[in-house]
Amino acid sequence: MRKLLAFALSVTLLFASAGALGAEAPVGMSSFMALAIRSSAGKTVVGLNGKVPLFWFDGKTFFICEIETAKTKDGAEYKKPKTDKEGKPVICAPSSKDFTKKALQSLTSGIYCVLEPQEAVAICVRLENTCLYGVFSKQGAIRFSQIGTDRAAKIGLTKPNMVYILDQDYNRLVLALGNTQKVVSQEAPNPDTADPERCLGIKDVLPYECLSFEQLGRGHLQIWTGKEEIVSCGIRSSCPQVTATHQGSVAASLELLCAQLGCSLEKGTEQNEFVIHRFVSLLWEKPAATELRLKIGQFVGSVDGKRVDFPFPPYLDQKTKKPMVPLRAFCNALGARIHWRTLDSSALVERFVRK
Repeated sequence: MRKLLAFALSVTLLFASAGALGAEAPVGMSSFMALAIRSSAGKTVVGLNGKVPLFWFDGKTFFICEIETAKTKDGAEYKKPKTDKEGKPVICAPSSKDFTKKALQSLTSGIYCVLEPQEAVAICVRLENTCLYGVFSKQGAIRFSQIGTDRAAKIGLTKPNMVYILDQDYNRLVLALGNTQKVVSQEAPNPDTADPERCLGIKDVLPYECLSFEQLGRGHLQIWTGKEEIVSCGIRSSCPQVTATHQGSVAASLELLCAQLGCSLEKGTEQNEFVIHRFVSLLWEKPAATELRLKIGQFVGSVDGKRVDFPFPPYLDQKTKKPMVPLRAFCNALGARIHWRTLDSSALVERFVRK
């Protein structure tokens, strides 16, 4: 009890100012940083500034850096963390009038690579009437996504300008930072509790749909031919147009595969071209990525500039107008091992592991 009271008292000091560092981190929470990736005109800029992360948690305080627009030598625009004259990051101050706008710009600028997290971390951010949710792991990260205020309220995101950090199981809120200066504690789901609403886990609140925002790099993705559902890391969810039989082979949704396997997806410079990146290195100084390029209607694509052949060309589904790709060839091209289970006609895809 004494430790709990001491921890509660220390957290009240957090975010009293932009650089407040007055509390010990809860047990199990390690520091982490995030690298911003932004593309424009078909260009992808990686490793913008190894010394200035987009946001970071130093074990005590969660910092959000302001962003600014810059241009590459060839004129492509991208977003990067803003620095002062000394090269230090310009921090979004929670007390400033435009904090919500600046923080929202920063968090939605494209986050794909996380550095040095020793455990998975889920982050929820409430900015006035905007709620964002993102999950990070050792193998990488996906960008923040907006969630409804009703869902956010169920997991305790009721106060504006708050940052909530959850544990690796997504069901225990271990730290809350923000203007309210209040400790929020939420235990894992327990049927014996007197107040079950208070103990709702995040898995029970946020539905895992097609493009789910779950942890990357752990477990498997299982999909079936002819079924509109998937099982990802043990979580079953419905999802329309997962697979299709095309020219005797199995095709799968490109958007679903990228979202579930932790890849970035963007349109290329040429017509009907898609560019996919899988990050294979978490080094802050030199983040590395495997690049896959493919075109709708073309049998030939490329992986890091080398030719790759598809059993049938990627195509647009007639009903959804969404791109479909050869399942096995796509996974092989990006190094995701795939196992075919003839017993139930399902494919089991291993989630990415660093090379």
